[in-house]
Amino acid sequence: CRFRQCGQQSLGRGISPYLLGERQHQVVTGPFNRVFDLQTGLTGFGPGPGPVINNQEITMKRKAMMTGVMLLICAIFGAMVLSAHDMWFEMNRYYLQSGEKAVFVFPSDHVFPSPGKEFVPDKYLTKTYALDPKGKRIAVKRNGRDRYGSVSALKSKGTYLFVSGKKGLFWTRTTEGMRENVRKDAVEGALKGIYSAKYAKALVAVGGAGGGVYSRRIGHDLEIVPLADPCAMKPGDELKVCVYWKGKPFAAEIQATSDGFSREKNRFAQTVKADAEGMAVIKLTNHGIWLIRTEKRGAYSVKKHADEEMHAATLVFGIAR
Repeated sequence: CRFRQCGQQSLGRGISPYLLGERQHQVVTGPFNRVFDLQTGLTGFGPGPGPVINNQEITMKRKAMMTGVMLLICAIFGAMVLSAHDMWFEMNRYYLQSGEKAVFVFPSDHVFPSPGKEFVPDKYLTKTYALDPKGKRIAVKRNGRDRYGSVSALKSKGTYLFVSGKKGLFWTRTTEGMRENVRKDAVEGALKGIYSAKYAKALVAVGGAGGGVYSRRIGHDLEIVPLADPCAMKPGDELKVCVYWKGKPFAAEIQATSDGFSREKNRFAQTVKADAEGMAVIKLTNHGIWLIRTEKRGAYSVKKHADEEMHAATLVFGIAR
């Protein structure tokens, strides 16, 4: 694996197959753009034994049956569909040598690390950049389909902070699937609407950990701030983090996991509850790539536009052997 060796430190597990170029991938333009196609499974339905039913009656029965099945599936899977995909930084490496460039993608997924099939569309990304160990901003750019990277080589030794997010969007559920970037009141027969926004950060060490930018508050509506530099930690250490909602400490539920823990959707190694000051402790049980996430849900302020709003934040970093 050409990304496996990182100087004297190794983080070989969980690297995105997309970044490694080891297999073809399918690009999906958004987390809710797939629509259930039930007609294929129902076209074989017809009248059973008994009186003859004319074509108009058959068509009406089919429509009624399809609508009922659609509503049932939406009721069963609605909560899952509306628990929108998470977004995070997936870097080619989390420990670099001075003079190298960072390369990364933005998965839209429920599995960590991502299988490399769905990515956040470029048009939905918020301002994306990096800060060097002294806080100097470094530009990033798109380097092809779904792939991004630092414009310049990362020369200063220390820990870099990468910042991005996904713009807040309305998603409206209907009997035919999800409508992207459309408010509930603009869709006839809307079943449910959600407003969703994402916030993502990552830490990368260049030539070793150092500097204080790892704990800088960016100003995202929902933000996870580590109170020590994870890039300087080792397996078995405990990482204290603080969660902020619109600048104030937030007693959130926090999940954490590392690559290789599980390939099941929404399965995390740890779940902890932050205290009233937004503080929580994550046990870094093993080396590898770690993801910490949290979310905030609630009723949307304008009921006709959406029923619910959901904000999710992630922080990703590596722990060396």
